[in-house]
Amino acid sequence: MRNIELFKIKIFNFFNSENSVAKSFFYLGIFLLPSTFSLALLSIIFALILRGFSFEQNKYLEDKYNLAFLLSALFMVLSCMINFYDDNAINNSSQNQFNSILGLLNWIPFFPAFWLLQPFLSNYNERKIISFLLISGTFPVIFSAFSQAFLGWHGPMETLYGLIIWYQRPLDSFTNVTGLFNNQNYLGAWLIVIWPFCLSLILFNGENIIRKYFHYIILFSVSFITLLTSSRSAWICLLFAIPIIFGRRIKKLFLIFLFVIFLIILNINFPIFGENFQIFLKGIIPQGIWLKVTNYGINSLTPTRSDLWISAIRMISNNPLFGSGSTSFSTFFLEETGTWYGHSHNLLLELIISYGILASLCVILPVSNLIFNSYQRIFRNNNKINIHNIIDRAWVGSLILISLMHLVDIPYFDGRISLIAWILLAGSKKIIEESNLLVRE
Repeated sequence: MRNIELFKIKIFNFFNSENSVAKSFFYLGIFLLPSTFSLALLSIIFALILRGFSFEQNKYLEDKYNLAFLLSALFMVLSCMINFYDDNAINNSSQNQFNSILGLLNWIPFFPAFWLLQPFLSNYNERKIISFLLISGTFPVIFSAFSQAFLGWHGPMETLYGLIIWYQRPLDSFTNVTGLFNNQNYLGAWLIVIWPFCLSLILFNGENIIRKYFHYIILFSVSFITLLTSSRSAWICLLFAIPIIFGRRIKKLFLIFLFVIFLIILNINFPIFGENFQIFLKGIIPQGIWLKVTNYGINSLTPTRSDLWISAIRMISNNPLFGSGSTSFSTFFLEETGTWYGHSHNLLLELIISYGILASLCVILPVSNLIFNSYQRIFRNNNKINIHNIIDRAWVGSLILISLMHLVDIPYFDGRISLIAWILLAGSKKIIEESNLLVRE
């Protein structure tokens, strides 16, 4: 018996040591996440399982966020069952019913993961390591985007019998770049997640000139590729990340920069400085970019975002409590307009459509609370920027930006985006807890 107890103690210490296998697999998964999702997912799941075995005392149900997510999971399953057995449900075909059940995987696995992820993000140094791994793991994404745009390389490129696949399609021009994501909005979402961490690198330059220029190359590459995605939501987030991270320190400079961009956009639409200058601007700016800020580019989307949102609200009014099932918006919109559209382009509306108000509130309220509280702790209570808090500013800033992006699009349905979003949420919870401890001390 004594040998068994000693063995258990050794195993426990092994899983909880600084150089544990769990942490190593987690770091590997973070590094592989943008470029090799299947292997990254396996690595992170293995890390979470190992970490789950190492808990001394399971306090899962003592956490208010876990309770809310658990309640949401129950409502989601109930919604799925109601729509599955309802012959009048909009998703009553066998394929749609299967997709509705499959849609639960976008949410329910992340609820316990939110709890299991937190020990890997429990202090500033760990979040700093994660941020550097995310940046370094994005190098293959940068390579794939540049090679697609300027070398004409396209996929699908696969290896390990299809376990690793880079879906990047051929382009007519070097705008609408997708890289290995095969969707410019998904690529834009990932780059926006990374962008605040790239900005934070400036404070780690020190006196090393090589490191300094390397950091600026990363900054330029990420911002330039974001422009080439032609994703307007990514462009807006790219701009507003700067004041979010650096605050009042660059307020005047940012306003000047914003004013210059406004003048450029205005002159592209109206030749206020003359037609020659307008032609010059259109000549140096890629057509795929400047078209996006003209009336033609803005009105070229059919249906518009407002059309989708109005249709989504009408659909919610039909089944407000338990929703109509995952992927049901596509069927509803097709029947209503004759046009197929993948989703409602607003994650909040999509969640209510799929599972109803009850399940959605149990996700929206705790997530909103986490975002608000982490923002208060980092940006309101600590205005000074230095190397001891810049990573947390970038962390919360990244969470805010990806949340804002989901008000006009839903890159969440890409597994890489949903996983990193929940990692940011888990880390933000630890930031709040750390801040509370400092206040008590």
